[in-house]
Amino acid sequence: MDLIESIHAERVDIINNQTTRIHIQKREILDIVLKKRGNKKVVIIMMNPSKADDEKSDDTINSIIDYFSQDNCYVGNEEKKDKHQLRIIDDIKYVCIRNLFSIYNPSSLNLYNNINEVIANRSYEYLDDLIKYIKN
Repeated sequence: MDLIESIHAERVDIINNQTTRIHIQKREILDIVLKKRGNKKVVIIMMNPSKADDEKSDDTINSIIDYFSQDNCYVGNEEKKDKHQLRIIDDIKYVCIRNLFSIYNPSSLNLYNNINEVIANRSYEYLDDLIKYIKN
C-alpha cells in the first residue's frame, strides 16, 4: 500500500564544476502529503539531507513516513516509560521536513568540507542566501 498522496522537493545545484568534478546540491524543502484522513501538519527538523527528493527516498525519510502514517502517533516532550502517558495524534496528513543545513551529503561528518567548498567556489553568496532563508 502506498502511503504518499503527493511529495514536493526542490533539489538545486549549488556547484556543478565539470573541471574540478565538484558537484554539490541542496534541498531546502521536502513536503509530503500522506494518504490518510486528517488536517494536521508536523514539521521535522533534521541535520542535512542525505538523498531523498520527490523522485527517491532514503531510510530516514521512509521511517518518518511509516511513523506518521500510523493511525495513532504517540508524541511527548519528555521520555515516558508508558506510551499511554503520551499524547496521541491521529490526524497528521502533512509532513514538512526542513534541515539545519540544506546541502546534500549522506555523511554529516563531511558537511564541513562541503561548506568550505561552497565558500571557496561561491564566495559568501550562498551562505548569505542560507542565512536569509533561515531567518524567514
